[in-house]
Amino acid sequence: MPGDHTFDPDRWEVAADLQQVPEPPAKAKRRPRHRQPDRFLKGPVPWPWLLRAMRLPGKALAVGLMLWLQRGMSGRRTVLFCLARAAADGIPTTTARRAIRELEWAGLVSIKRKPGRGLEVTILDASPA
Repeated sequence: MPGDHTFDPDRWEVAADLQQVPEPPAKAKRRPRHRQPDRFLKGPVPWPWLLRAMRLPGKALAVGLMLWLQRGMSGRRTVLFCLARAAADGIPTTTARRAIRELEWAGLVSIKRKPGRGLEVTILDASPA
């Protein structure tokens, strides 16, 4: 073969048994699973709401995001917010109380206070104004 310089196209033909290679079955797409102990913020969180919360002083945005976390877990607009939960997440109770008040004054939440119980906080829609 070293001296043979003729072109033979049959040499390059794919064998019949190799032409019909079955394709692998398509895998069904799955949504990514979160491990059980991981918490995540469920959205969508309206951007106008976030913009107004970002303009507030102190930890108002952090407390607002905690409220959105609660809303995502419960599926309800009104959530029960306990100041001890904020303290467990690293926000002192006095700071959390001040932040909740700022969110209320900004019109982002409405609060129903009951003595000896947590706050019933309703997340309101923020107008883009």
